[in-house]
Amino acid sequence: MRKSSNDAKVSLTPSAKRQQREARLELAKALREIAAEMQRPDRHRLPGHQIDDEIVEEEPR
Repeated sequence: MRKSSNDAKVSLTPSAKRQQREARLELAKALREIAAEMQRPDRHRLPGHQIDDEIVEEEPR
């Protein structure tokens, strides 16, 4: 990300930097989980979801 010249110069404390890093790691983990879920071939055939006017029932196990 590029900073424009009129951005305020703010220096974070070490604890704020650590919190920011932890928050970024948590966000990255959540995004990876979502991406993995989206890659599942059956993600659009979940029980009870409507697909082309067809209700997909839960398959017996």
